[in-house]
Amino acid sequence: MYRINFFQFFFSTGKLDNEQKNIQKKKRGTKPNFMPTDLFRNKLKTLPHTIGKLTNLVLLDLRNNLFTVEMLPPELGNLVSLRKILLSNNKLTTLPPEFRSLTSLNDLDVSNNQITDLPQEVGELESLSS
Repeated sequence: MYRINFFQFFFSTGKLDNEQKNIQKKKRGTKPNFMPTDLFRNKLKTLPHTIGKLTNLVLLDLRNNLFTVEMLPPELGNLVSLRKILLSNNKLTTLPPEFRSLTSLNDLDVSNNQITDLPQEVGELESLSS
């Protein structure tokens, strides 16, 4: 698993820096799994819509921020390789319906939020562990 600087990725001009180019040269023919860093405990309220471009992302750690369901971009549904999403200690009252597209998801932590009911779409995720 490779690490990239999450904020650098999102707020760059879209061009790959030299480190990322070297990773791609070494792994040509395979899909690298990028794991962002420095996302939890940052008082974040929103994510850029470009998060949907990280289709090989397997872990998304958004713990201890200030997210509400309205501020989570619908592009989260594009993260089809996502296996684990950590959303504990935010301000969520529910989860976005786009989560139904996260068919690889097997670990979802939404503890310490204001959620009383999970949407039906989440219950239909067959890979999700109980």
